[in-house]
Amino acid sequence: MFLEAIFIHGLFPYVGLLLRGIGETRASIAGLLIGCFAIGGIGYSLVVPYVVRKVPERLLMLTGGILAGSALALVALHFSWQVRVAVFTVFGLGFYLLHSCIQVHVTDLSQTARGAAASLHSSSFYLGQALGPIVYGFGFAHGGAEPAIIFGGLMVLGVGVVCSRLLRHRERKPVAG
Repeated sequence: MFLEAIFIHGLFPYVGLLLRGIGETRASIAGLLIGCFAIGGIGYSLVVPYVVRKVPERLLMLTGGILAGSALALVALHFSWQVRVAVFTVFGLGFYLLHSCIQVHVTDLSQTARGAAASLHSSSFYLGQALGPIVYGFGFAHGGAEPAIIFGGLMVLGVGVVCSRLLRHRERKPVAG
């Protein structure tokens, strides 16, 4: 959760700056791209009832990591804002595929400490969101925007791969009443 939040949500404060790098100065376009990330989430919510019946959860996590990581790496390239509309939409779809699967596992970590698990999950996510702009700012200043964003894409891909391999549902034991 922590890494996912750093490298996905940490980029949003820099969307306007990235657009400026391709000559687009309208703040409304930055808002449009961030909104397209949310549209990817809406697309996810429309297809998820059908997809979860047909696709194994591990493949959903891997697919989410691949989509989000690849889209993030494409953000580093100097495409027009019109192309970035599609990239940010796929970025959102990939994020929600990965994030929702991880979130399901959080609630399954412990039958007796679900609240603590959910609290740690949220804390990790929000701490990552807070540190993400700092991490990207450091990367932009010391290596450039493109390498920093591509590194972020690789990290998100890595999260998807690791989660798809390690997160498994355990058999539930009956809780003594």
